[in-house]
Amino acid sequence: MGMELAARHCFVLMAVSGAEIVQLDKDNLLDQCLDALYEIRLLAKNNPEKRIKIAHAGAIKPLISLISSSDS
Repeated sequence: MGMELAARHCFVLMAVSGAEIVQLDKDNLLDQCLDALYEIRLLAKNNPEKRIKIAHAGAIKPLISLISSSDS
């Protein structure tokens, strides 16, 4: 996945998770995405309504893309 696409996916995930978005840092992009993924997991873990809101917010495609990509 290219850096620009990864940054866009990360931005969507951070927005959905409620993470504070000051600036995406390409050197820490993976950490920022993982933090956002963790927050989304916590939001969705035991709350079906939040899962629906996460899906409606457009987070499914970025989640799938990040899960499907390799860490290289």
